[in-house]
Amino acid sequence: MRLIVTGAAGVLGSELIEQTLRADPQVEIVAVTRQPQALTRRWQGYANMKCCSWDELAQMPLAGGDVIVHGAFPRQENGQELTEALDLTGTLLKKAGTSGKEIAWVDISSRSVYGQNEQTPWTETAELMPASPYALAKAAQELLTRQAAEAYGYQLGMAFQIRDDMLDVIGDEAAFGKPIGSDRADGKTTYVDVLGLEGCENAVAMCTAAAKAALARLPEERWADIEDFARQITAENVKEEQD
Repeated sequence: MRLIVTGAAGVLGSELIEQTLRADPQVEIVAVTRQPQALTRRWQGYANMKCCSWDELAQMPLAGGDVIVHGAFPRQENGQELTEALDLTGTLLKKAGTSGKEIAWVDISSRSVYGQNEQTPWTETAELMPASPYALAKAAQELLTRQAAEAYGYQLGMAFQIRDDMLDVIGDEAAFGKPIGSDRADGKTTYVDVLGLEGCENAVAMCTAAAKAALARLPEERWADIEDFARQITAENVKEEQD
């Protein structure tokens, strides 16, 4: 396993790295921040620690088993920096979703996105009520992640279900974990009944391709709106300060 931590210079990112190294000094960690030189000096005693910039991470190939803990986001309410942070999120989502590898993704939230929502404790289903330009941009990042997960997850879930129906016909009972033919014995209509085995094989391939395409399209479809959003909330913040 390789742990990739964005926002590694922040409080949460650095604490996560510290605790991980205390638990296992040999674990491979990639610490990502805007200015990696300072982190390189801080962690220079660890042979398996690599510090890199956002741009270097964007060019880095991902490997099966990688765990991305995404916490990078600027605290400054600067439109350009907010846009760059959102761009990094989209780039990583696209890389993870189209890599063909098993990549785990953990998104670190911020209490600011729930700022006006008094119904604590907050969960992933709690209503977002950001109260500042930073919080609005952070909320946009989380919505972007959620949109990618839903688009990708739906297609991947369909592929899984179709494959599961196929295995109920052609699978190995010992590996499958339940009797072969149990769906038909229970009177269930499956994708194999509707499409046939060859049709199911084609459907799995189509759903898998669609899952990858959902993330591949994401930056092109969303970036103009996101950039306008970041600039708009920054402009509104400046206007409020002037008033």
